[in-house]
Amino acid sequence: SQRLLELEDLHRPWIDSVTLKCSKCGGVMRRIPDVLDVWMDSSVAPWASLNFPVSKEEFEEWWPPYFILEGPDQTRGWFYTLLVSGYIGFGMAPYRKVLMHGWSLDEHGRPMHKSLGNVIAPEEVFKKYSRDALRFYELQCTPWEDLKFSMREVEEVHKALTIMWNVYYFASLYMNLDGYSPQKYPLSSMIDHLQPEDRWFLSKFEFLVKCCNDSMDKFHIHEVARAIRSFIVDDLSRWYVRLIRRRIWLEGDDPSKNAVYSVLYHVLLRLLKLSAPIIPFITEKLYQSIFRVADPSLPESIHMCDWPKPVEEFIDESILKGMEIVRDVVEASYKVRQDNRIKLRYPLKEMIIATDNLEVVEGIEYFKNIVVDQGNVKNLSLIPLSEASKFKVYEVLLNYSSIGPRYRGLLPKILLKIESMDAYFLKSEMDSKGYVTLDVDGVIVQLSKEDLVFEEKVKSGYGYTKFKYGELYLNCSIDSELMAEGLARDVVRRLQSMRKDLDLPVDAYVDAYVCVEDPELLELLKSMEWYILREVRVRNLSLGLEKPPGTYYEKVWEIGDQVFRMGILWVK
Repeated sequence: SQRLLELEDLHRPWIDSVTLKCSKCGGVMRRIPDVLDVWMDSSVAPWASLNFPVSKEEFEEWWPPYFILEGPDQTRGWFYTLLVSGYIGFGMAPYRKVLMHGWSLDEHGRPMHKSLGNVIAPEEVFKKYSRDALRFYELQCTPWEDLKFSMREVEEVHKALTIMWNVYYFASLYMNLDGYSPQKYPLSSMIDHLQPEDRWFLSKFEFLVKCCNDSMDKFHIHEVARAIRSFIVDDLSRWYVRLIRRRIWLEGDDPSKNAVYSVLYHVLLRLLKLSAPIIPFITEKLYQSIFRVADPSLPESIHMCDWPKPVEEFIDESILKGMEIVRDVVEASYKVRQDNRIKLRYPLKEMIIATDNLEVVEGIEYFKNIVVDQGNVKNLSLIPLSEASKFKVYEVLLNYSSIGPRYRGLLPKILLKIESMDAYFLKSEMDSKGYVTLDVDGVIVQLSKEDLVFEEKVKSGYGYTKFKYGELYLNCSIDSELMAEGLARDVVRRLQSMRKDLDLPVDAYVDAYVCVEDPELLELLKSMEWYILREVRVRNLSLGLEKPPGTYYEKVWEIGDQVFRMGILWVK
């Protein structure tokens, strides 16, 4: 008979007293006395989930599973029982690949426990940053190592996603303003109009795709995430966008501008496909907002697109190496400017690169316009290292402790003799022979490397640094023409900031004025009036010592030790 039981506990032996009546045969159902490891139930998952042996169709298509992912505790749990059941049932392992992940710990390497007060819930990260930020951060960590979770590092990843968003906004904004159509100007039709920076960017991206495919094949997803982040921040935002801004500002239906748009469309769409498994939400949003609008024939979702394979014909390792060299050259030029306290906005007459490396010469010649533009110099020269001496001067010092004991009485005359001779000649003699011979009042004096110290200095008016591929010299003298150009760049930067304050459309025109106190500065600015008009989209520009009549949005700026009053008015 059925009756209610009051059990002290649901475990043995109390549960053994519970019996149930079978609805089919009327018999009594009792608990099986033997206890089987519950992981054995899960061990049949690879084929039970395919409805085998009831149905064989899906089993034959999908079994054995390609990949399994679990933590290190499963070496004696699910990994083990799967393997045992697979060999008992089929004589083979029920999975082809295994990846074991580490544990998420706190920033100090301690396990997260409520008792320690160090638990960080995923919802806390979502609320402060985003789901994509958390995924992007964790997937950049080596899977098989423990993760010391850091909210500060999540913030850095979030910043990278913001950069990504801003780049896509920038590209779509100008594409829409110019009415760019990927159907009218596909990349295949613009090959002949590609500039060196475009060819590098395509090569760099397709090489990224190739590397990501290789890493995915090895389950090194952390390498994929890191490479994508580096490409977005360093190659796309901080370099390529910088290189092509002026081409995007060209007016009309210009082939060079359309080439940029076709490259951006190709790369940015494929970048979303490459990134989608890692950052699924932002990629879907950008895909729907930009690319599905431009081409409704695309798949309904970014997650319905194929994972990209590299376009091998775009990959050119010589171009990749050349740009790597160029970026090192530009960074070296920034160091020289910093050492000499010269702002990048001020153009310089000449950059000289001394190198004996043919690969360096070819790379710089191919990207010469980029070096000139990004280094903000008027001329660029390449010379062999043997000719770099003309940009150097040497000061020769006597080592008295070495010479004194041998030529004590002649020391003053030796010093006068050394000062009367060409320092570069002395250094050349010392380098070639290992000693220098002097005739001092009929006495032959032989000085060794221990006797003379050569201090190398850069020629007056030049800045200098050594870098990975050679030596770099900048002519640091600034004449009135260069001063005017640098001053105009300072003014443009501040007027652009004022446009941003007013949140003006990028294609809006303004009337503007710049008021200065120094007549000489005014004349410098007037020589660059054309530049200010072009860069700030000014219709009417007033340059003077006094503010013109009218109502403007105004600001007072300090540039150097001078005060500038500026104003702009939106011309609607």
